[in-house]
Amino acid sequence: MSSAMVGASEIYAEQICVLFKQTPVALGANLLNTIVVASVLAPVTDGRSLLLWLGSMIATIGLRSALYVSYNRSSRRGGSVHPWDNLSLVCSGLTGLLWGLAGALLFPEQYIYRVFLGFTIGGMCAGAIVVHSSHFPSFLSFVVPASLLTAARFVLEGTVPEAALAFMIIVFATALCLIAYNVNQTLIETFHLRFDLTQHARRLETANADLTEETRQREATQETLRQAEKMDALGRLTGGLAHDLNNLLTVIIGSLDLLRAHVAGDSGNRLLAASSAGVERAAKLTHSLVSFARRQRLKPELVNLNRVIGDFGDLLRHATAEDVTLEIELGPALAVCRIDPTHFQTGLLNLVLNSNDALPPSSGRITITTQNVLLREDEAPACPPLKPGAYVGISVMDNGAGMSSEVMAHAFEPFYTTKELGKGSGLGLSQVYGFVTQSGGSVKITSIPKQGTTVLILLPAVGEQAPIAPQPPPTPERDRALGTATILVVEDNPLVRPLVAENLTELGYRVITANDGPRALALLKERQQIDLLFSDVLMPNGMRGDELARQALELRPRLKVLLMSGYSADITDAPSFPFLNKPFSPRELADSIRGALRANPL
Repeated sequence: MSSAMVGASEIYAEQICVLFKQTPVALGANLLNTIVVASVLAPVTDGRSLLLWLGSMIATIGLRSALYVSYNRSSRRGGSVHPWDNLSLVCSGLTGLLWGLAGALLFPEQYIYRVFLGFTIGGMCAGAIVVHSSHFPSFLSFVVPASLLTAARFVLEGTVPEAALAFMIIVFATALCLIAYNVNQTLIETFHLRFDLTQHARRLETANADLTEETRQREATQETLRQAEKMDALGRLTGGLAHDLNNLLTVIIGSLDLLRAHVAGDSGNRLLAASSAGVERAAKLTHSLVSFARRQRLKPELVNLNRVIGDFGDLLRHATAEDVTLEIELGPALAVCRIDPTHFQTGLLNLVLNSNDALPPSSGRITITTQNVLLREDEAPACPPLKPGAYVGISVMDNGAGMSSEVMAHAFEPFYTTKELGKGSGLGLSQVYGFVTQSGGSVKITSIPKQGTTVLILLPAVGEQAPIAPQPPPTPERDRALGTATILVVEDNPLVRPLVAENLTELGYRVITANDGPRALALLKERQQIDLLFSDVLMPNGMRGDELARQALELRPRLKVLLMSGYSADITDAPSFPFLNKPFSPRELADSIRGALRANPL
C-alpha cells in the first residue's frame, strides 16, 4: 500500500475521531432543545403525537450515546473507521429526520409557534456545522431531512408568508451546506498538514537515529583504527628496541661464555652463572617484545585447534589454582587453521594465567570455547584488520575482577600491568596480540568490572586441509671434521661481529668478516674458499641479508647460507634459508652452523 493511501486512510480516521469527540455536544444540544420544544408546544399540539416524537428523540439520543461509548472503548479507534462512519451517518440522519418530522407533524396553528419551531430547527441545522463539519456526509444526513420537511410543511399552508419562510429555510440550509463544505475542506487540509508534519517528524527522528547510530559506529571504527595505529606504532618502536637489545644480549652471552675459560674458582663461576641467568631472563623479555612487534619467526602448520587445546588441557588445568573450575567447550566440526601451534599454546596459557590471577577465591571459573565464526560485512570494521569471511573463534572467559575501559585501552601494550610489582611483567597479553596479529587474526577484549572478562581470538579458517609435505630425511654427517670450513660473517654491529668471529674461531672454523653486503660480495668474488655465508638480515647500504644471500648463490650455487637477526620475521620472504635468532649462545651458534653445513654438503 502506498504512503498516499495510508495517509488518506489515517486522515479519514481522524475525521471520524473528531466527529465522535463532538458527539457529547450534539447530544446535549439535542436533549435540551427537545425538552424546550416539547414544553412550548405541549399546550398547542396533539399530546400523543408530541409524546411519540419526544420518545423517539430520546431513544435516538440514547442510541447515539451507546454508539459514542462503544467507539471510545473500541481498540480500532484511530485505525479502521468501519463501521463507525456508517453508524454515525445513520444516527445523524435519524436525528435530522425526527427534527424534520417535528416541523411537519407538530406544526401548531398559531403563527408565533410556527416561527418558534422554524427558528429552533434552523438553529439546530446551524449548530450541525460545528458538530458534523469534520464528516460532511453526516452533516448532510442531518440538515437535508430537517430543513426540507420543515420547508415543505410551510409550503403546504399555501399562504405567502409561509411560502416566504419555506424559501428562507431552503436558502439558509443551502448556505449552511456551502459553509459546512468549506469548513470540512479546511479541516481536511489541516489534517493533511498535521499528517505531513507528523510524517516529516517521524522521518527526521528516524534519520536522526540512523545518523546517531552511524556516528556511533564511525566513532567506534575510528577509535578501533586509532587503537590499531597506536599498537602498530608501539610495535615498530618495540621491535626496533628489541632488535638492538638482541644484538647487545648476543654480545653479553658470547662474552660470558668466553669468560668461563679464563675464570677460575667457585666464586667466579657463581658470578658468571648469576650473570647468565639474568641475561637469559632478559632474552625471554626481549623475545616477548619481538612477539608483540609481530617479528617472531613462526612455523605455521595446518591444525585443528580442538585437538591442540585438547592435548594442552591437562597443562592448563595444572596452571590454575585448585579452587578454580576450568571448563573447555570445543565446538563441533571446527575449521582448520594455519598457525604455529606452539606459539598458540603459549598465548592460550598466558590468557588462562591472567584469568586465574583475576578470579575471586573459591568461586572462580574459566571457560575456554571454540566455534566457527562467519564475519559479516558490517562486523568486519570492529575487528581490524580482518575482512569478511570464515574464521575460527577461541574465547577465554572468566568471572573475575574485570577491567575498566581505561585498562582495556592499554591491555595489549607491553609492560602495562595492573598486578602488584613483581607479580607480572605486562607482556602476556602483548605476546597474544603479536602472535594473533602476525597469524592474520584479531583479538578483542570485552569486560565488565567486578563481573568478568572475555578475550576473543579470531584466526583465519582454511577451506580445505592441504597435505603436509613430508620432511626430507636427515643427511648423514660427513666423516671429515666440520671445523675446517671457511665462514664469511657479515654483521654491521661492531660489537657482535668480532664476538661471533671469535666464537667460530674457537670452534675450529676459518672466519672472514664483512660489515655490509657490498663488501661481502666483493670478498665472494675475490676468495676461492668460502663454504658458508653467515649474515645478519638488517644491514646498511641498502642490501638486506636475504638479498645478499640470493646474489651470493648466483655467484656460488653450492654456497651454504645461514641468516641471523633480532627480528626473526625479517626473512619471511625467504623462508628456505636456515635462520638463527638473536640473542644466541655459543652452543646454539655451533649447532646452527653445523646444521647449515649439513643441509647442503660440500
